[in-house]
Amino acid sequence: MELSINSLICWHDQPKDKGIERLLWMNSPGDSLVFIRVFGSAHAPFYRSRAQLEAAFDQGEFHFLDFDPYAYLNDQETSIPMKRRILRDQAWQIIASLVQPPNERIFESAERGPMVREILKSVKISKATVYKYLRRFWQCGQVKNALVPRYANSGAKGKERNSKETIKRGRPSNISGKCPGINIGPKERAYFAMGIKKFYASNNGGHKPSLRRAYDKTIAHYFKRGVQLCDGVPVPVIPPPNECPTFRQFVYWYKKDHNLVTTLLAREGKKRYNLKCRAILGHSTAMAFGPGSLYQIDSTIADVNLISSLDSEIIGRPVLYLVVDVFSRLIAGFAVTLENASYSAAMLAVENAATDKVMFCKQHGITLGQDEWPSHHLPECLLADRGELLGQKADNLTAGLGISLSNTPPYRADLKGIVERGFRSLNELNFHWLPGASNSCATRGDRDPRLGATLNLNQLRKILIHCINLYNGSYMEQYSLNEFCIRDHVDPIPIELWRWGQTNRTGALRTMDRAILWKHLLPTDQASVTARGIKFRGVHYTSERAQKEQWHEKARNGGTWKIEVSYDPRFNNHIWECKSGKFEKFDLVERDRTFADRPLEELEAYQWGRKESRALIRGEERQRAAKCDANMQMIIHEAADRLDEAAKVKSKSARLGEIRDNRQVERDYERQCVRVASRHESTEPDTNVNPTKQTDGDLGEYPADWFKLLNQNPIATTEKK
Repeated sequence: MELSINSLICWHDQPKDKGIERLLWMNSPGDSLVFIRVFGSAHAPFYRSRAQLEAAFDQGEFHFLDFDPYAYLNDQETSIPMKRRILRDQAWQIIASLVQPPNERIFESAERGPMVREILKSVKISKATVYKYLRRFWQCGQVKNALVPRYANSGAKGKERNSKETIKRGRPSNISGKCPGINIGPKERAYFAMGIKKFYASNNGGHKPSLRRAYDKTIAHYFKRGVQLCDGVPVPVIPPPNECPTFRQFVYWYKKDHNLVTTLLAREGKKRYNLKCRAILGHSTAMAFGPGSLYQIDSTIADVNLISSLDSEIIGRPVLYLVVDVFSRLIAGFAVTLENASYSAAMLAVENAATDKVMFCKQHGITLGQDEWPSHHLPECLLADRGELLGQKADNLTAGLGISLSNTPPYRADLKGIVERGFRSLNELNFHWLPGASNSCATRGDRDPRLGATLNLNQLRKILIHCINLYNGSYMEQYSLNEFCIRDHVDPIPIELWRWGQTNRTGALRTMDRAILWKHLLPTDQASVTARGIKFRGVHYTSERAQKEQWHEKARNGGTWKIEVSYDPRFNNHIWECKSGKFEKFDLVERDRTFADRPLEELEAYQWGRKESRALIRGEERQRAAKCDANMQMIIHEAADRLDEAAKVKSKSARLGEIRDNRQVERDYERQCVRVASRHESTEPDTNVNPTKQTDGDLGEYPADWFKLLNQNPIATTEKK
């Protein structure tokens, strides 16, 4: 018999609604168990011994339930009305300290009373309410949703009262007469609800009707007195104004029966509501205590077209990643790549955030002081948007580097507003003024911006370094300084806030050995050890160890094999093999040094272009080969036709026996043709044609005697001279 927390058992000797019990807790040895009856409003936890329960199970006195009667509580958050979620959270705050983590004391009646009284000192509710929350929590599976209010079981509170039908309720109508208007009963109210749902609280293709139009369509659809034909078209008959609901009544019941948030979600959609309709009560800076507490990461397609550094061909727009510190707004790292948004590309940005910027800028020929871009740390937490960092690969950040990961809900770019604002600032400072920049306001007839592409990836990286340095020193108008920054006269400038945070809000910034960073952040792939080197992405690498251990000789004589390597897509000068916690670096072989200092994406694009050219050339080669074969077949057919005529004259044995004589005749003929051709080329052409000579289009002019020889059968027998 296997037992687990929340297991349900049903006793056979009791009614079903009273015989179901839930296992709430068991001690470490598992011999003492705590149960509670699932149904009933006056039950408390009680103990059973495991031995007693096993004996009853062996005798068939109960069975385990395969379903939970309160499983419906484990529903999605969006299916629970907002009001019920709020009440659930309030109730949870009251009992959370009592039930989490599970404590054996709470199941003892003698201990439970003092614990509840201690809770009542800080909240203004009755003791019975606390016990009700505890009982519902235990009976319903020890989940938070067990505290969701159950309005279906409520009494008459909030029930609408109906007055006499002859008396008009509410504000007097502006229309005089015997009928001053109508009251809204259950029928009219149901019509209003259906009209709101059908004509107002809907988003059909982006069309959002006004409340007035929804009222008009509701009256025409649900309150019509029939249909009459007008020019063959059925038109609803609308009641007189004093006999149909007014627009004011429609609005009153709409506001009374419909939740504003729910209606806005239906009309706008969840994405637009979260972006444009939700309350704005806080600010992102409150999420971070100091520099490095929280980084935000995101990607976008840069608004500039680039060219290849290999052949200056247009390669399109790159993907830009930014890593921004939430506390200071400092851009801690970036990555520019031709890869689509992916985990590997995001890790390049994280690796750059943890890289010494002095060394990084030096690689690009830029001299920068340590205090000008001081970020070279890993954060405590990284906030992304359910894209690249939502998967098993992201576990490397948590397990290997100790970075906590958080992901925003779908379509909630506003929750990463800091990094989004960084993209906008870089567009204003950088991309919109570069050659090849994409213009969203382009009109018909404007020059295609792709034709203006001038920069390559490395040149764009250099420009970004300068622009990020400018951004990190810019004044931020909307930044909310805390009281300590105000006291220390800190200006809202990213670099100043970072320096102040390093001094006054320490503890979040962490550094790590570069080899460990590469191991967890750089992408990995398979490389082949071959006789020409370690082949990876079309180029070859080697190292002293590979040569010393004769890898390439072994590959040539015994066959190739695979190794796993790490690589940096931004530079293809080196690849690394991580073995036993150490990185072995492999350098480009001499014959592939042409591709040094090139981004891997450009190298792959160049190789793809070569494959495409090779495919086209091979197509042309096949065409030429077909032409050559056709000419060969033509010549063979002509020769075969002549051979058929010769074969009719002599037998096979006669033809084979005259090979030597025929060979001599052919040799003499070839020599004479060469002498005649040489003599013909060395003399000037004669305009007077010798009647004793005949002209051949290929060999020039020859004596008439030789043309007699040409007219003879080439296999014919000739006398020896």
